Amino acid sequence: MALFLVVYTRSTGAVFVQEFEDPSDAMSARMEYETSASTDTEVVVLSSGSHHDLYRTHSRYFQNSAQILRDSGESLGRDLTSA
Repeated sequence: MALFLVVYTRSTGAVFVQEFEDPSDAMSARMEYETSASTDTEVVVLSSGSHHDLYRTHSRYFQNSAQILRDSGESLGRDLTSA
């Protein structure tokens, strides 16, 4: 599994992703970003099998609000029709 540093700015939706193989490198980069990040910025290290899996499992970092609401509504609709 690869490690991904994700730096996400809530107010703008801007996202920066960097892949790491070494956990200590990933955590060092996280600490470096966190020291200069504003309170509006999330800095996380996530493990995932691929970029594709990361985008799927942590989509809130990669979609705008309208996309998240649309996807939530579609999911809710499926849940209601399958009951």
